[in-house]
Parts: sequence; structure tokens; C-alpha cells
Amino acid sequence: MIKEAKSSTHANTLAAVQAQFLSLETALQKSALNADHADLLHLLDVDSTGKYIAHTMLISNIEFTQPWAPRSVYMYSKKGKFHFGPVWDFDYSRRDDRLIYPVLPFFQHLFAQPDVKASFCGAMNAFIKDWDTFEDFIDNYADSIQHAFLRNRLLWPMNQPSSVH
Repeated sequence: MIKEAKSSTHANTLAAVQAQFLSLETALQKSALNADHADLLHLLDVDSTGKYIAHTMLISNIEFTQPWAPRSVYMYSKKGKFHFGPVWDFDYSRRDDRLIYPVLPFFQHLFAQPDVKASFCGAMNAFIKDWDTFEDFIDNYADSIQHAFLRNRLLWPMNQPSSVH
């Protein structure tokens, strides 16, 4: 889904976003093949990307591990760069001690980028410094959304691909 400015026309916005996202995918593939990160760094905010991956892994959002997902990634483009976040959908998070890892090549390639990984490590270190507070927040949040998780599983079974609108 693409949220567009009210002043734009849908066709113009869609074409522009598709072209920009294709540029991001191309730069990501190029970077994965030959370690040339220059184009990617012009199109991607690595700080928000690393933090997004850290948050998603720490809350054990299982959408990140499914070939049909993630369905709930929020990204935006600002001044020609894609930014990830905010992390907003916790209804497929689970409570356990296992870290999850991305399965889609797009996210695997992002995670493999040195600058993204550095941002990821910085975010993880920040969580570790105040782990008890973070863990309490996640536990309380998990308790508050448990019923939503169960309702979502009925409406959108995990083995079903999301519908495209």
C-alpha cells in the first residue's frame, strides 16, 4: 500500500514510488554481488534500517521469518532516501528467548550490509544497556495484545499469503 500526498495524483505517485523502489532493489543487488555500497547508501537510511531489524528481531515478530511476509513493514521516502519505521505492528510477535532472522532475500541483503549491521549492533547494545526496562515493556505489551494476536490468526492464517490491494 502506498500512502500518497493529497496534492498528488495516484498514477504519478505510484510510478514514482515504483521507480524509486526499483532503484533501491537494484542498488541492493549490486551491493550484494560486488560489495559496491555507494548507490545503496544514496538511497537507504542505514540507521533506521539497522534499528528496524533490531527491533523486529528482539520482539520476535514471526512475520520476519515467513516467505509470505512481512506484511506490516512501514517505510517512507524522505529527500530521496528510504527510511524504515516506525515499528508498529506487534500482533505476530511471540514471547520467547529466540532471536528471529529474516528469510526474504531483500531483508537478508539489507542485514548483510556493513553499515546496516553497524546500526543494528548499536541498537542491540542500547537495548542491552537497559534490558530490564525493555523486557518489561515488551512483556506488558505482549499481554495487552494477546487477544488481538489470536483474532488475527483466525482472520489471516499464517500459511496464507496476504492479499494485495
